[in-house]
Amino acid sequence: PEQYDFKLIAAYGTDAVLEQIFIHGFFHADPHPGNIFILPGNKICFLDFGMMGRVSMQERNDFARLLNNILKGEDRRILQGVLKFVCYEKDPDSDSLQRDICDIIDQNIYRPMREIQLSRILEQLMKALTANGLRLKPNLYIMLKSLITIEGVAHRLDPDLEIIAHLKPFVRRLRM
Repeated sequence: PEQYDFKLIAAYGTDAVLEQIFIHGFFHADPHPGNIFILPGNKICFLDFGMMGRVSMQERNDFARLLNNILKGEDRRILQGVLKFVCYEKDPDSDSLQRDICDIIDQNIYRPMREIQLSRILEQLMKALTANGLRLKPNLYIMLKSLITIEGVAHRLDPDLEIIAHLKPFVRRLRM
């Protein structure tokens, strides 16, 4: 029987979803284990395309910029970037939102790379947005949900996978 390389599969699956989002702007929005087959040769086959997402080139560039600012810990730029992705009925309290964002950065950014979980950061960010009367635009919510899902799947296959390391080339490519 053929042996599968789970670390390689985790990396391939992560890169496939990141490429769908950042390069093509059209992605599988529900990449859970039941929607992914592993084929001989460690190939990945996505199934059930009933839930798809789309992000514009501008949104991809803005998201890449936001991630870059998060990784650099640039608080003000993060706040400006976040506001591009949300809907709100009344102007948010910028000071409160800024404090919440700084707390998220302080809790995550100084960890060793192998301990940084994109899903944890995104979930904390979504909670902070909700607490400040903001909500993500629907297509961006689906994109973040897809990223959180694929990170979880990848970590089940390879607990040492560093999604940030996989994300950086896509962010760099969009920032060129």
